[in-house]
Amino acid sequence: MHSIQLNNGQELFITGLYQAQVGVMLEGHLHPLFIEQIEKRGIELAKELFNCKHPYLIPYPKSIGSSNPHGYDTQIMCVVHFESEAISENKITHKSSGVLIWFQKHYAFPIDKDILTNIQSISWEGIAIDFEL
Repeated sequence: MHSIQLNNGQELFITGLYQAQVGVMLEGHLHPLFIEQIEKRGIELAKELFNCKHPYLIPYPKSIGSSNPHGYDTQIMCVVHFESEAISENKITHKSSGVLIWFQKHYAFPIDKDILTNIQSISWEGIAIDFEL
């Protein structure tokens, strides 16, 4: 999969990908405060790796049936840069780009079904920034 089609028909092309296992604990369980730190680190990575000012975060998922009393299991953090057609109709910009961050059980690809459904329903205009070639 090199692209994702949104529910509105717009196609997002994957142009950059960073993945890392997060939430590994030798003892104890993942605590919600630790999850908050993981999400913040994902945002920092998006800014560092892809020069993105406002990445879009899909929150760390609670795991149904988890052995963790807080409901969180180890996940893979995915920081992905996308490009698409320009969102404004001016003739100056050519494309748009944005970064999404999500967490899933296995390395992408494929993208977990629930995450993919979430991505497909986003408003690209609220995330992306236009740029010139």
